[in-house]
Amino acid sequence: MKKLLFIAMMIALVSVQAHAQRQGGQRGGEVNPEKMAERMTERLNENLTLSEEQKNRIYQINLEQAKSREVQREAQMELRKKHREEMKAQQEAHQKKIEDVLTAEQQEKWTEIRNEQQVQRDRIRDARGNKDGDRMREFRRKRPSGPDNK
Repeated sequence: MKKLLFIAMMIALVSVQAHAQRQGGQRGGEVNPEKMAERMTERLNENLTLSEEQKNRIYQINLEQAKSREVQREAQMELRKKHREEMKAQQEAHQKKIEDVLTAEQQEKWTEIRNEQQVQRDRIRDARGNKDGDRMREFRRKRPSGPDNK
């Protein structure tokens, strides 16, 4: 009897984890505040057995919160994008200053060294399973590099 109860609990645990993973996979896409508020309200209803009035009021509260989170998420993404652009501009300015000091032969060698370092970083990224690695390599292939292509 205990074994049967234990097996039933394990099956329930596995099914809950599988459901959680499916829900987690949906988060990677476009976030919809209405659906999020609906899900949050439904979860509360399942646990607390809410009345219709309570459901409607809690849905509105959850919707307000979800919309607020969406605004914050978008602002954070814009901030990251701006920061990334600033860092890229600083890096390019730094490289230009160094290139201005180097001879043509030294610039060639320096470009070669940077390319080798990039290959090593790509290998590390691939080993970690970073899905953006291929996209970044493709971007770098299309991007002009070196002193003559600035």
